[in-house]
Amino acid sequence: ACLNSCNLNGKCVGEGSSAHCSCDPEFTGVSCEIAHCPRGDDPLTRDQKERSFRLQIVSDRATTANTRVNGTVKIRFLGSQRQMPASSNELNNAICSHTWSQLLGISRAQCNRIEADAFGNGVYHIRIIEWTQTPVDAQEPHFGNPSLSAFECDSTAAAP
Repeated sequence: ACLNSCNLNGKCVGEGSSAHCSCDPEFTGVSCEIAHCPRGDDPLTRDQKERSFRLQIVSDRATTANTRVNGTVKIRFLGSQRQMPASSNELNNAICSHTWSQLLGISRAQCNRIEADAFGNGVYHIRIIEWTQTPVDAQEPHFGNPSLSAFECDSTAAAP
C-alpha cells in the first residue's frame, strides 16, 4: 500500500514493497503531498508573440515513384509527446494543427502546409497561437515565447 493513499493526489501503482505513488501532474513527492507551483505561460504576460517555426519533412531518397515518405514523426514539447504521419499525403493542416494543440502547455496551434509533392515530402509553417494558462507539469517555465530548443522532432520512425 502507498503512504497516505497518495494524499488523493495520485494513484498507487505496484504491489508490496514495490508499491509507489504515481502523482497527478500538479503534484509531486513520495506520497504526492507537494503541490507544484504553477508552470507554463503566465496569463499576465504582456506583449506576447506567437511562436512560429518551419517543419520540413523531406527525404533525399523520396524522389522517385517507387520511394515515398511514410511512417510517423514524433513531436515533443516540455516533456509531452505526440505522433503524426510523416507523409504530406496523410498529414494535412487539420491533423497537424490538432496534434500540436494536444501537447501539454499548448492550447492552440495552427499548421499550414506550404509545400508538398507526390512522394510525401512536405514543409509546414507552424504557429503556436495560444499557450495553456493552467498549471502544467512542464520541465521548464516560460512566458509565452519558449526557446526553440524546448521543441523536438523525432523522425526515426519515418522512412522512404
